[in-house]
Amino acid sequence: MVFRYKAFLSYSHKDQKAAMRFHRALENYRLPKHFAGNNPSADAHNDRLGRIFRDRDELPAAEDLTAEVKKALESSEFMIVLCSPRAAASRWVNKEIIEFKKLRGEAFVLPVILEGEPGASAEDQNTAANECFPPAVRFKLDANGQLSRRLAEPIAADMRKSADGRQNALLKVIAGLLGIGLDQLIERELRRKQRRVIAVTVASLLATLVMGVLTRQAITARHDADQNRAQAEDLVEFMLTDLREKLDAVGRLDVLDSVGAKAVSYYDAQSVDKLGEGSIGRRARAFHLLGEVEELRGDMDDAQAMFDRAAGSTAALLARSPDDPQRIFDHSQSVFWSGYMDIRRGNFATALSSMRLYKVYAEQLVAIAPKNPEWQMELSYAYSNIGTLQLLNMHQPREAFANYSAAVDILKDLIAANPNDPTLLLNLADMFAWSGDALRNFGLASKTMAARAKQQKILEGFLTLNPRHKDALRQLSICFAAQGWIAFYQQDPAAGGYFEKAEEILDTLAESDPENRAWQRLQSDNQLRLARVNMVYGQLENADAAFEQSGHLPVPQIVENEANIGDRIFWGLHRPYIELKLQAFKKGFTAVKNDAVLLLKVATSDSLDVTQHEHGRRAVADIYMLAIRSLLAAGDNAKAQRLLSSLWAGETILGPLKFGAEQDPIWVNIVAEIAFLRGDTTLLTKLKNDYEKRGYKLTF
Repeated sequence: MVFRYKAFLSYSHKDQKAAMRFHRALENYRLPKHFAGNNPSADAHNDRLGRIFRDRDELPAAEDLTAEVKKALESSEFMIVLCSPRAAASRWVNKEIIEFKKLRGEAFVLPVILEGEPGASAEDQNTAANECFPPAVRFKLDANGQLSRRLAEPIAADMRKSADGRQNALLKVIAGLLGIGLDQLIERELRRKQRRVIAVTVASLLATLVMGVLTRQAITARHDADQNRAQAEDLVEFMLTDLREKLDAVGRLDVLDSVGAKAVSYYDAQSVDKLGEGSIGRRARAFHLLGEVEELRGDMDDAQAMFDRAAGSTAALLARSPDDPQRIFDHSQSVFWSGYMDIRRGNFATALSSMRLYKVYAEQLVAIAPKNPEWQMELSYAYSNIGTLQLLNMHQPREAFANYSAAVDILKDLIAANPNDPTLLLNLADMFAWSGDALRNFGLASKTMAARAKQQKILEGFLTLNPRHKDALRQLSICFAAQGWIAFYQQDPAAGGYFEKAEEILDTLAESDPENRAWQRLQSDNQLRLARVNMVYGQLENADAAFEQSGHLPVPQIVENEANIGDRIFWGLHRPYIELKLQAFKKGFTAVKNDAVLLLKVATSDSLDVTQHEHGRRAVADIYMLAIRSLLAAGDNAKAQRLLSSLWAGETILGPLKFGAEQDPIWVNIVAEIAFLRGDTTLLTKLKNDYEKRGYKLTF
C-alpha cells in the first residue's frame, strides 16, 4: 500500500516549537543514496523521507477528532509521538494514538521523548506529573479497540542530552521509518558528515594527510622529514589562524572542535620534550581553541582543563624567552582565558588581576612593535576586558567608558588602514555596544541609543556582505534587545518590537547549531525580557507565551551547572521571579505572598552567593520588592516594613547605588520604588527629576 504521508506527527500544542523543528528536520533530511531508492514514500527527488503530517491548529472543543485528522491518520504509514508531560496530559494526543493503533497496530507507533520521565506515573503520586508517555503509548489496546491495562513497553528515541541527544534520536526515528538498523544509518550518516566536513575544512584534512605522510617519511629520511615537518607546521598554523577565522564565521562548534583536535592529535603523536618552541606555542593555541568550544557548549570543567594545559606550556615558554613577542602573546592568551573563566565562575577579583596582567603583556607587545596591528588589537581587547569588569562588577561606569573609548580609538585607527577587515569591524561594533551600556549608567538615554545605533549600522552593513556570519547575527540580536530595554524604560510601546527582532535572529542561530548553549541562553534571556515588557503593558497572554519559551530553549542540564554564576542567577532567581510576578498580575499579589517570601529566603541565602554579580544584585532587589508588595497586599504591614528596612540597609545589594542618580535606569527604578514605599518623597522627587532629565520614566 502506498501512503500519502510517511508519518503522522502527534504532539501537545504546548510543544509546538519543538514539533516544528522536528518536523522540519524530518522533511528536510536527505536520505543516503544507499537507502533512497528503497523508500516508497520518497518525494519526486527520491532522496527525502516523504511528507510528514503535522496539524497546525488547535483541535476544536469537541469529543472526537476532526475529519481532516482522521483522514491524515488513515493516510499515514507511521505515527511519531513527541512525548512530554504536556503530551501525557493531552486527551487529543491520546485519542490520535488510539485511533492510529486501531488502523495500523502498535509496531508503527514511534515515541520520541522530549522531556519528563517514562514510567514516572507508575512510581508514586509525587512523580506522576513528570510522566512523558501518554496512556495510549504506555498501554496496549484490547480486542475491542479500547485502552487496556496491559503495558505496551514502548521503545522510544530519547532527545534528552542525558540519553540519545537530538541528533541520535532523529536518526533512530528515521531508521524506524525506513525499517533499517540504526547502526546502518549511523554508519551512512557518519560517512556523509565526513564528506561535509571535508568540504568545509579541506585544508584541515589536507594537513592531516600531510602529517601522516611526514610521519612515514621520517622513518626513512630524516632530512626529508625535517622539511616535511616544516610544511606540516605551516599547515597547522594555517588551521589555527586563517582557517579558524573562516570557521568562526560559520559558527559550527563541531567543525571548530575538529580543527583543534586534529592539531592537538598531531602534536601529541610526538614527544613534547622534543618539540620546538614554535610547535609548543601552536599546541597551546590548539588547546585554547578546544577550551573555547567546550565553554560555548557550557562544559566549564572541560574548558578549564583545556586552558590549564595551554597555560602550563605558555608559561614555561615565556620563562625561557621573556622578551620574545610570540611567547608573550601566547602566554597572554592563557592569562586572558584564565581571567575569563573566573568571570564565568563569579571570581571577579581574581579575574581583574588576570585582565590587568593581560593588559601589561599587550603593552609590552605594542612597545616592541608599535605598528603591528595584531598587538594593537590585543591592547584594545585588554582595555575592553577591564572596562567590562569595571562596569558590571565594580560600579565604575565612567572609568569603564574611558577604557571602551580607548579601545574605540585603537580600532578606528586600524580600520582606517584596513577598512574591510571583518574582525576590526565586528570589534568596533562590540565596543559601541559596551560604550552604550556604560552610558546607560550615567548618560542621557539618547546617547545610549546613539551608541547602539552606531553598532547596528556597522552590523547591518557587514551582514549585507556576509549574511550568514554567526557572530555578527549574535551581536545584532543583542543590539536589538538592548534598544528594547532602553525603550522600555522610556515607556515607549515600541519596546516589544525590538525584542521580537532579536528573537527572529536567535531562533535562526539556535537552529543552525543546537549544541551552542550561548545562543540558547541569549534566547532565554530575550524571552524573559519580552515577558517582563508585555507584563508591564498588560499583555498577559503574550507575557505567558514568552515566559514559557524562556524555559523550553536551553538544554535542561544547564540548571545543574552550579559553577556558572550566570546560570544560578537565571534559573535560581530571575526566571522564578518573573513567573511569580506574572501570577501576581493575573491573580493579585496576595496570591503569591508565600512563594515570594520563600523565593526571597533562597535569594538571600549564603549558599547561592550571587550578590557579587550586578545581575544577581538586581534579581535579589526585584525579589525583595515582590515579597514586600505581596505582604502589603495581604495586610502584613509589619513584616513588609521589616523587609523594606532590611533591603534599604543591605549594602551588598544596593551598595553605592543607593543615593546616586547617575546609574543604570533599572537601578534608579528600583531605588525610586523603595523610596516610594518608605514614604521618602524628597528622594523620590529627586530621582524622578534626574531620571526624566536623562530621558527615562519610572515604570513601577
